[in-house]
Amino acid sequence: MPAGVCERCFILPSVSAEVDKSDDAGPERARKTVDDLGDLVCDLRRAVLPNKTWQRQLLAQLTNVDRRVQVLRMTIAMGRPPAEKAEATEQLQIALRVTQRHVEGGRADQITRAAILLACQLGSQIDAALL
Repeated sequence: MPAGVCERCFILPSVSAEVDKSDDAGPERARKTVDDLGDLVCDLRRAVLPNKTWQRQLLAQLTNVDRRVQVLRMTIAMGRPPAEKAEATEQLQIALRVTQRHVEGGRADQITRAAILLACQLGSQIDAALL
């Protein structure tokens, strides 16, 4: 796999296509938002170069967020109970908050900060959609 490319881009290009379509707008909206968040995190991982220590730390945190997105995506796709979805969403929220704190106090540029802020907002939308 090429360096700096998200594993999810190769392994799970589109899980939402395999998921049965339901009439409930909340889970469908959550699926789309999870896909958007996954794409954003994947793009961020490609954009950050591991030249400096803070960039390597940010990449590690983005990798953790990407793993949490994959867990949540699979939890939704498998139709797991609401308690498991809530746990996966909570773990994703924690990973996003840790990444946001790192970027706020670090040397990241404004575009990276804005992208992380957008990721946190998408995480909040996922949380609201799954309630």
